[in-house]
Amino acid sequence: MARSCPSRTTPQFEDGPVALGWLRASHRELDPERSTVHLPVLAHRRAVPLEEGRPTRVEIEILPSGTRFAAGESLVLVVQGHDIKHYPKPLVYARHETDINRGPQILHTGGGYDAQLVIPIRGA
Repeated sequence: MARSCPSRTTPQFEDGPVALGWLRASHRELDPERSTVHLPVLAHRRAVPLEEGRPTRVEIEILPSGTRFAAGESLVLVVQGHDIKHYPKPLVYARHETDINRGPQILHTGGGYDAQLVIPIRGA
């Protein structure tokens, strides 16, 4: 069973994720001038529709986080079609009010699909 890791500074919520990233797949274009190997930055200049029935490569910007993990703790990657928590207003302003996803959301990994989670790690 995975457990959440509370922040060791001043947490907004003790039960929340240590880092967040989200992407509306139609806004998947990257800003090549601002993106780096470790941090893709989305351009958000236009909507590019997905092609139905075809896998689409996306890179999701996960906002930088400074969290210290104790030996034995682990990370859990959650991929879903809506915000991870549903905190009431006005506690959280950076949230999505409505879902526009329709149909199944399929994550392709392995084989011909290069899927990876890039985590820069700093020494203690």
